[in-house]
Amino acid sequence: MEYKHESTNEFLRIYANNIDNKDRAGFIRASPSNCCIDILDVERNYRGLGIGTHLLRQMERKMKEAGCNTVNVKVGRSDSFTDPPFSFYEKNGYKHSHPWWKRVVWPFLNWEMYKNLE
Repeated sequence: MEYKHESTNEFLRIYANNIDNKDRAGFIRASPSNCCIDILDVERNYRGLGIGTHLLRQMERKMKEAGCNTVNVKVGRSDSFTDPPFSFYEKNGYKHSHPWWKRVVWPFLNWEMYKNLE
């Protein structure tokens, strides 16, 4: 994988591209001004290879460099319309911002999770 960093006034983006066939395997986008990751997407045929975790770690480093002590992430349903990918973020040290019962009562909403950067 080849990782390309891009920044504008508003967003930081990191792309994961397959070196062999130039496919975009995934990307992550965040806003350092509000310390929030709003998109993390890994193409279905590249999932389970550690690309999402690698993108997340790189973005956390960039957010910390930008002065963020805590990173928030918006978590919604995946493209398969199954449960939101809470377990992915939990495995990467993120905690829920809302009580469990709200996630059950209003399961179609986007939820926020957060991680304190050390």
